[in-house]
Amino acid sequence: MPKSSIFDTVWLLQSLQKITAGVNKTTSNKYHSAFKAAKKFYSTQQSNTEGINEFYNRFKHAIFNADVVDLTSLIAAEKIQDSTVTKETVMQKYLAIALIMNANKVKYEPLWNKLENDLLVGQDLYPKTIGDATHLLTNWKASAVPSTPPTPNPNDQDRRNTGSTPAVSYNQIGYICTSTN
Repeated sequence: MPKSSIFDTVWLLQSLQKITAGVNKTTSNKYHSAFKAAKKFYSTQQSNTEGINEFYNRFKHAIFNADVVDLTSLIAAEKIQDSTVTKETVMQKYLAIALIMNANKVKYEPLWNKLENDLLVGQDLYPKTIGDATHLLTNWKASAVPSTPPTPNPNDQDRRNTGSTPAVSYNQIGYICTSTN
């Protein structure tokens, strides 16, 4: 029995999305459609002025054809660790990372670095679901920007020009102190 005759709402919504994207059974080139879907998915970046909710909604619309991502090897690797893993579980992990990595670079690059550094020391703190990723992005607080280093002493340039060799020592804070004696 065809899905159109059993009033499958998910099928209907997917069909509408495909039609509005210019894809149908008679005129579509599957390779072209797959390329366009992948391009749309990977180019969905959060802008500087866009909030998490708006970004998430655009991201969600871009993933309707995320099946162009071949999860076969990821599922096989996960099944070695956990035999009960499903395609949906693997897809959620993949989409969670995609959402994090497509978030605004200016705001979230410290988060990307933290997650990557944690992974290097054996702690995988990447979110496992899109919901977890959204929660992390919404609540992420970047650490305060360190204060700028002290301004160099203009007399240092004068000493270099006179040929005198300054003695170098470090104070308790770690700043370089120089003396011409």
